[in-house]
Amino acid sequence: MAESVKDIADPCSWVEQHPLASLGTGAAIGFLLASGITPSTDQTVVERIKSLVPRRSPQPMICAVEPAGQKKPGIMSLVMEAVTAALAGSISSAVKGDAAATNGNGQTSEKQATSS
Repeated sequence: MAESVKDIADPCSWVEQHPLASLGTGAAIGFLLASGITPSTDQTVVERIKSLVPRRSPQPMICAVEPAGQKKPGIMSLVMEAVTAALAGSISSAVKGDAAATNGNGQTSEKQATSS
């Protein structure tokens, strides 16, 4: 699958398989680009290029200012918060189960030892 995607996206293989179609496509694209950029008799090249690029009025930049002393959390802290939230139930049930299986001093209670 990955090999076929690589072959489809490779322009060199296109040219090898269809050389005349590749040549015609390149010529057509070149003609369209040249006819679009070439200025009319009353324009210069610079004027034509400027007319192709739309002018934008500068947008004012709006920046949020962080309060002094507060830092924005990094990506790792956000990931760790999500992992902790996802695993919180599993961890607490595992701790409760382990605490119920031992008698407080780390030894297994007699019921657990005989049933094992």
